[in-house]
Amino acid sequence: MQRGSCQRFAHAEQSNVQQATGFQKLPVVKSLQMPQNLQAGNEINPERCPHCGVTRPSLKLLGRHSTTAHNGQGQRSWSIYSCSTCGGVTLTLTPHGSPTITKMWPEMASVSDSVPERPREFLTQALGSLHAPAGAQMLAASSVDAMLKDKGLKAGSLYNRIDKAAADHLITAEMAAWAHEVRLEPMLPSQQ
Repeated sequence: MQRGSCQRFAHAEQSNVQQATGFQKLPVVKSLQMPQNLQAGNEINPERCPHCGVTRPSLKLLGRHSTTAHNGQGQRSWSIYSCSTCGGVTLTLTPHGSPTITKMWPEMASVSDSVPERPREFLTQALGSLHAPAGAQMLAASSVDAMLKDKGLKAGSLYNRIDKAAADHLITAEMAAWAHEVRLEPMLPSQQ
């Protein structure tokens, strides 16, 4: 199976990809706020794995370590967890003496509210499907189609609408190349 553009989609989650919208640039993917009341323990269950996006993952404790500042103050507790689905490692921070997790790395991502509703739904589902690359790929392609339709580009093939969006400066040339790759990749035969 081709995983290239799906991996780039996952990378977009990490690098806060920018979407050109006329003269203004808006973030497509943003970090979610820390889930409230997530408690450090032998296992944590955030809403999604920050690596693979699987819903309600089981993150198992690998280890804990405490640190302090050079002056002996500011003690913090660090915990390292591994996702039982993808094996991705997550680092959490808790204030000394408190089980409440205040930070988590990598941060979990969500789609910006600036993205119109229908494309946002597809992108949100794609982020939640990164553990199934072919499904995430098809959802990302659907988001491209929905975004172009939202921008008034409804007539013609998806290929022509992507090119028209680039020509009209609704998207950059790089985004058009990515959109074409997303459009084509789900149709390619599986490769091992």
